[in-house]
Amino acid sequence: MFIVTLTYKAPTELVDAHRPAHREWLDPHVASGLFLVTGPTNPRTGGVLIVSDRISRDDLAALLTEDPFHIHGIADVAIVEMEANKVTPALQGRL
Repeated sequence: MFIVTLTYKAPTELVDAHRPAHREWLDPHVASGLFLVTGPTNPRTGGVLIVSDRISRDDLAALLTEDPFHIHGIADVAIVEMEANKVTPALQGRL
């Protein structure tokens, strides 16, 4: 599985202007179960995506280039790959 962090590098006004398109881009990936959890950080300096291991790191990196935040230079992205050794029973088989 992957933890993706987005760190805003643009002014808040620009982030807010592109947020609807970013969220629209997220929708099909959340609906498909590829993105398990998404949301902004607190304070709002970026966001986090928790991503299923159903995708390779290279394919995830390519997919992230389609995010409007990437296309418009709104955020830097970092991908951390992890093995889920201990998982709550409620999430077994979903990651």
